[in-house]
Amino acid sequence: MKKKFSAILTGAFLILFCMVMSVTVNAAQKTPGRVKMVSAYSDPDVNQVHVTWDKTTNATEYVLFCKEVGTDKWEKVLSVNSSRRDCWLNYKIGEDVKVGKEYAWTVKGYNKNSQKYGAYDKKGISIKILPERALLSGIAVNDDKTGVILQWEKYEDGDLKRGDFYNIYRKQSGKWKKIAQVDGRTTTYTDTEYAKNKVNTYTVRVYDSKSKTLGNYNKTGLSIDLRNKTPLIVYNSTAKEILLKGTTIPYVYYNTSGKIKWSSSNKKVVQVVSTGKNSCNLKAVKEGTVLISAQNGNMRETFTVVVASGNDYINKWIQNIVKEVRLAANDRERQLLLVSQYIVSNFTYDNIFDMKTVISERKGNCYSAGQVMARIYQAMGYKATVRSAIHDKKSRYPSNMIMGSDHYNVEVIMNGRTYYLDATPGCGGVYLSSPKEVLESYIYSGNGWERIQ
Repeated sequence: MKKKFSAILTGAFLILFCMVMSVTVNAAQKTPGRVKMVSAYSDPDVNQVHVTWDKTTNATEYVLFCKEVGTDKWEKVLSVNSSRRDCWLNYKIGEDVKVGKEYAWTVKGYNKNSQKYGAYDKKGISIKILPERALLSGIAVNDDKTGVILQWEKYEDGDLKRGDFYNIYRKQSGKWKKIAQVDGRTTTYTDTEYAKNKVNTYTVRVYDSKSKTLGNYNKTGLSIDLRNKTPLIVYNSTAKEILLKGTTIPYVYYNTSGKIKWSSSNKKVVQVVSTGKNSCNLKAVKEGTVLISAQNGNMRETFTVVVASGNDYINKWIQNIVKEVRLAANDRERQLLLVSQYIVSNFTYDNIFDMKTVISERKGNCYSAGQVMARIYQAMGYKATVRSAIHDKKSRYPSNMIMGSDHYNVEVIMNGRTYYLDATPGCGGVYLSSPKEVLESYIYSGNGWERIQ
């Protein structure tokens, strides 16, 4: 009987061993899941493309593919480890891509054990390759006052790579008018037909003659005010500050080597009091809109300040944030993260709960700042609520995250998908999570936001 029992045990063990081996082999040979593309971005200054994607199942690596829009064949570009969610690609004009052409990017999950690819986004995310971005760096009237001299920076790595000319524009009746075209090796131009005794505003764009494509540019331009004896150079910033009536906020102007002269276009709405060489206090007196000027010698920069009160203040502040976020990124998941990054890095931790005070003083906690963040997401058109996170699975959050005993975060539902983001002021980290896992995670360092997951 003992021998028989021993044989039965041995047989059972072999069956169990085979079952385990079968499960292991099947797991190793699984087909990767479908990869969801997040974003693709072409750097306006250097020949680089940045591609990001979501994590998928059963992938031992991710493989990036590219094709010219309008063609059928995807071409393999490179492979990266399964821990990666993004990659930077350097390209050569004429060899890898052509200026003026549009290219689609997609990613497939690959399992090296089963040697199988997973499903992928067959459309991909498209990017048009544009000439470099040009920015004016200097403006002045020449010594004999016969022309306005414009200057722009030469690229560090030499001549233009994605264009061969610079187009120069002057603003007339609120619209940009092309006034000249110069060789791509040139970095200066003198406008001899400028409008005397007026404000002249200029911008410059790189032009590729082969593809007839223009690059990105500064839409506000660089101005010189010739109505004064000493010409005044004016930078018209698109930035807007929303203030709560009755409050005073400090404002610092960093780009200066001399003392700043501050002014308000309407002191009955906003009063400006200098507090140092390059700082001031902006006092919101009554509702309205003003233009604040910061002048240093013959250099002036302007920005807009709006004063509001009550719920009107909250709504205008939130709408201003929504506008800035949408200008900064096209990808919707990226926009969600930008809002979280703004709250975490610009607010300080304090147990304040009144929303007007939280916004105006930039102070709050995970709950009250979360309420502000939820309102921003709602203004973007999504369902968003603040909720307790203490009973959530740890897999939903970054491995380096330390959660308190009463922590709150924000749940956002966008296009049928649920996301979780944090609004804890000053915590130095943000994440974008799904109900099951972390999709992206960042920490703030001396070099800005750095992706860690």
